[in-house]
Amino acid sequence: ALFIGISSELSGTISSALLAANELNSEQISIIDSRNVTLGLGLLVLHACDLIEKGSSLREVTEGIKKLIPLVKISFVVDTLDFLYKGGRLSRTQALIGNILNIRPRIEIIDGKLVVAEKIRGTKAKAQSHLLSWATQDQSSIDQRWIGVPHCYDLKEAEIIAEHLRQMKLADEIVTSQAGAIISSHCGPGAFCIVYLRKPE
Repeated sequence: ALFIGISSELSGTISSALLAANELNSEQISIIDSRNVTLGLGLLVLHACDLIEKGSSLREVTEGIKKLIPLVKISFVVDTLDFLYKGGRLSRTQALIGNILNIRPRIEIIDGKLVVAEKIRGTKAKAQSHLLSWATQDQSSIDQRWIGVPHCYDLKEAEIIAEHLRQMKLADEIVTSQAGAIISSHCGPGAFCIVYLRKPE
């Protein structure tokens, strides 16, 4: 059995899976910490399926996925700071001032953790532009098979971003998806994201 879970920095899922696997004491169970969330995790699952379909062993699949984990890049912009405050990632004062100044952080997941990479002041359209710039600056290194655009209850914004990516021809397939409970609870409604895989060097 193969389990690929949400980043252990953001959820206790991996710890629970390891406890269960240890109780079974089976060498036929592999637990992988994706160090990621939403379609960043989904991308790893798709690659695992490809390896399994090609007849790879559990060990080969595990090793293959672990090599891909550092190559997954994900960044998202939140529409409100309220949920980052409620999740303990901002103080009440930081959230209040940020909302008053209309600041939208661009957050990256680095080694499984949420890291504020940029503080964008202004409209949602401006934040969208910054997110697209983040992706395009890495254009030559993007694995062009697939790019994901997860969103937190904002399909309209996700479709706008996806269309921009299609016009830029950054990937053969652009997929939008509703983010799961973990990322939605941290970021709140209106957050949008881009996720892709870098080519191995």
